[in-house]
Amino acid sequence: KLLGDGTAEGRTEAAGALRNLAVNADNKVAIAKAGAIAPLVKLLGDGTAEGRTQAAGALSNLAANGDSKVAIAKAGAIAPLVALLVGGNDQGRTTAASALQILGVQREPAELALFPQLAQLLDELNLGDKFGDAVGWCIENGADSLGDLQESKFASDLGDHLRLPRIKHYKFVRALLHFDASHAEPTARSAPEDKFQA
Repeated sequence: KLLGDGTAEGRTEAAGALRNLAVNADNKVAIAKAGAIAPLVKLLGDGTAEGRTQAAGALSNLAANGDSKVAIAKAGAIAPLVALLVGGNDQGRTTAASALQILGVQREPAELALFPQLAQLLDELNLGDKFGDAVGWCIENGADSLGDLQESKFASDLGDHLRLPRIKHYKFVRALLHFDASHAEPTARSAPEDKFQA
């Protein structure tokens, strides 16, 4: 209950306690059965920097159990883990990389062709702070290039995921559908050096 409804500090402490408990095989099963995966994924998406790191660590430990690994992926953990990897502090990035490796995400962000193009598009719309969330969604949904997103449904789905206000959503979808990747300028933003190859 504290993990789902507590204060930011309480949720962080609860996630840290679960992270420590989840090193034990029996505890992994008990924690998953108690319904902790969904609130951990929620904390991973909306917590403080420390809360997100603790949630990623708990999910990483829980993912060593095969059933929990599937449940964690189905609960939508991949996108916020990638967002933490891209935009978190050093500890958060390291923990996210470990969790992604255990979850079987076998691609390296630096290898994704869409990274610099997506960064440029978001920066041009003053949405650079959405970069991590956008990349996480792209990985979770199997997009390897900006071309994969240049269908109205996928562009709109990504805009919905980013929770853009209506006009920003419209501008984002329009810009994405008309973005000419072949003439994209290099961007100063670069993918993190962290690797998470399984």
